[in-house]
Amino acid sequence: MERRSGGYLGIRPCGHYFSETKGTIFFNLVTPNNEVLRTLMMSANRRFLNDS
Repeated sequence: MERRSGGYLGIRPCGHYFSETKGTIFFNLVTPNNEVLRTLMMSANRRFLNDS
């Protein structure tokens, strides 16, 4: 298995490449990664504060 730029993984014997996000909710997402992470962190913090 080899890693290519742009988040693609490859299988050397057959030369097939696929996205590391394929099969997840993040596949084909156009929102920047930092925005997604910020939103997830805000949601986690909100849940933590509500549980206290």
